[in-house]
Amino acid sequence: MIAEVIHPNADAVGSYPVGASYDAFNSYGRKLYYELSLDYQRSFGNHNVSALGLFNRRIDEAATLVNGVALFSFPEYSEDWVGRVTYNYKERYLSEINMAYTGSEKFAPGMRFGFFPSMSVGWRISEEPIIKQLAGEALSNLKVRYSYGEVGSDANSGRFNYIQLFNSSGSVNYGNNQNVAFGPTYNEGTLANPASTWETAIKQNLGIELGLWHKLIVNLELFDEHRTGMLMSRRTMPFWVGVGSLPSVNMGETKNHGLELEISWNDKISKDFSYNASLNFSTSENRIIFRDDPFDLAEHLKDAGKPIGYQSRYLATGNFGSIDDIYNYAQTGISGITPGQMIPGDLVYVDYNGDGTINTNDNVVVEQLNYPLTTFSLNLGCKYKDLGFSMMFYSPRGIYKNLPDTYLWDFPMSNIKAQPDVLESWTPQTANNEGVVRPDVRIVTAHNAATSTYIYRDYSYIRLKNLELNYSIPKKILKKVNIDKCQLYLNGNNILTWSNLDKRIDPETGGSGSYPIVRTYTTGLRVTF
Repeated sequence: MIAEVIHPNADAVGSYPVGASYDAFNSYGRKLYYELSLDYQRSFGNHNVSALGLFNRRIDEAATLVNGVALFSFPEYSEDWVGRVTYNYKERYLSEINMAYTGSEKFAPGMRFGFFPSMSVGWRISEEPIIKQLAGEALSNLKVRYSYGEVGSDANSGRFNYIQLFNSSGSVNYGNNQNVAFGPTYNEGTLANPASTWETAIKQNLGIELGLWHKLIVNLELFDEHRTGMLMSRRTMPFWVGVGSLPSVNMGETKNHGLELEISWNDKISKDFSYNASLNFSTSENRIIFRDDPFDLAEHLKDAGKPIGYQSRYLATGNFGSIDDIYNYAQTGISGITPGQMIPGDLVYVDYNGDGTINTNDNVVVEQLNYPLTTFSLNLGCKYKDLGFSMMFYSPRGIYKNLPDTYLWDFPMSNIKAQPDVLESWTPQTANNEGVVRPDVRIVTAHNAATSTYIYRDYSYIRLKNLELNYSIPKKILKKVNIDKCQLYLNGNNILTWSNLDKRIDPETGGSGSYPIVRTYTTGLRVTF
């Protein structure tokens, strides 16, 4: 049990540091956490059993300073009751059952606790006598495992959203010629929701582990998650509801599934030389299933069926070739721009709903996301006698972000300078080229700089994250000075990066206001006694 208590009126008892001025030292918090657990383990021949019972409670209090005195707000409470039972037979058949009864003070009485069970089973096929007889030493490991569980979350719930609150604001003026203020006035706040409770995620995982010749290892993970009852604000409101805002309700639903694959190879060619290589690959796909979309909303503006964190953008399809093209096409409603402010070479956006105006209703969901769904990593290493070498590559794929305006348009931040690719700008001679061409040089960029597919670029990259060369001093030398291991090394991080972006942009940090990833080189000595 850990507890921290500080005098609530610390300034009154003179707790200031010597020679220091007062700067709200009393704005502190305190936490109380205690836990009780019972553990049981026993083996009956080839049968192995274990059990665990656990209870914990957490109390958090925050303080604010009022007239030099720290006043504590109402504490936050959370509580868990957990039970677990495991059983295996000869480390060949494996099983586990978990039960969690979790409580949160964010919900109304009667809705505060949720029951979340889970289970897993495993089978080490390589330990079966008939498999050992047939495969011999070639099969070092073969295991299949499956898990199913429910997980609860209260992260999206506000505190006391089950209690109806009223707000005070200003006064009411009475009278005809001479107003008389009377107040304060009170109005109904966000509507209470006493039925809000835990959002639940059902998670399933299927894993296969394979080992061959004590050299090749393959691990495959297939996962699936279905999340329901997500707390979120409604997007639809009946006309007869007479409140200013509605509460969050358990209504959201999403899904997510994917796979992770690891393949590694370790081999020793001779007494002095060994090498290793491993490849990691992961990919996933997710979707919003339900988001309370209005039934009469255009399909391309609804959330349901689209990826989580999807991007809606204007579809840039080309450039205006003449003044006539600008006035004969759908009129732009972007950032107050009028046709008279546009010139040939400006971007053409698709009037997706065909109403003759380019506005937010023409934003269309694009396939690319601003976070990677697929990643690769490759580790390579070798060792010759006491000399070692290792390197690691990392690559996220299919990640898109907006190019910073500073690197995209000419005259950035009102500076009189052009971008390096200024000679690739649209000209009357390239007006008939297919596709989108860089807009002509201009100062007013509001139309071209709109959130569109033109400024949305591929931020995928391959990076040499780590490179190391080391030398281990022979043990026969170290024995004389009672040292177990001593290794000299030279290490480099973020050595090289390959991407299709402007060389001024770091693909990992993205924006122009972010400090780029630092390339570092380190030399040192590792000693173990």
